[in-house]
Amino acid sequence: MRFLAVPLFGWGALCLLIAVIFTLVVPQQAHASTGVRFLLLRWGHALVWLLLACFCFARGANLGGPVNLLGLAAGLLYGAFIVTLIMK
Repeated sequence: MRFLAVPLFGWGALCLLIAVIFTLVVPQQAHASTGVRFLLLRWGHALVWLLLACFCFARGANLGGPVNLLGLAAGLLYGAFIVTLIMK
């Protein structure tokens, strides 16, 4: 399966690379946060990209089942990350 003429395994590899980058990059707001806010700010964006990578790999391998839930979970987590990032 392909998206924009690139195999989904290629997209998955790119998503994994971005996930690794966001494990090293920490938003400034995370340093002053605690609890769930800290977890979302520190690890939320990296987890979004990891979920997207899993989604791409699962779709590329034509796995059945609720594969679309990975994409949905990534979108919901991204929304939570953005809301947490914007709120003070």
